[in-house]
Amino acid sequence: MKGRRPCVAAKDKAEADRAFTALNGGGGKVTMPLANAPWGPYFANLDVGVRQRARGCAQAWRPARRAASVCYLPLMAPTKDEAVRELAEWHFGVEPDLKKVIRIVVDDEDAPDEPIKLLEVNAATVATGSVEPYAFAASASVPFPTVIAEVTPEEYERIRRNEIKLPAGWSLTKTQLFERPQAA
Repeated sequence: MKGRRPCVAAKDKAEADRAFTALNGGGGKVTMPLANAPWGPYFANLDVGVRQRARGCAQAWRPARRAASVCYLPLMAPTKDEAVRELAEWHFGVEPDLKKVIRIVVDDEDAPDEPIKLLEVNAATVATGSVEPYAFAASASVPFPTVIAEVTPEEYERIRRNEIKLPAGWSLTKTQLFERPQAA
């Protein structure tokens, strides 16, 4: 396995702790302690002391060092509902003028190719007099295709009065509303 680093992907932090302790028990050298890494996962690097058969010697064993990693990376949102909630919370965190996130729900919402559809009401967006959706592919953090359209509060009121049309397949008949959390 020259040039490759074995990785133990744990199902939870406790399993990552057990794997790290087991791998490190042979006198390995810790190069990065098991902790929450700056980029997100619970992660560690270590040189693992393993015994390896010496080349050409049937009975001879010699100690060898191998680099290894242990990590636990929780999924952001295993369900579509959780992904929507996480997206709304994240968008409120990065968009100070975002007032509402409205999830457009359709009858076939559970179909695997049905995207998450969000209409975001943002006072800081530029009014266009129309609804322009932007599509995003599924990713590791949001495992569903997503379509987002942003409108001003005034445009949202015009949509509600049917003065501005929503994209095909979108309707305000069945929605899930997320409003900006109140400051504590």
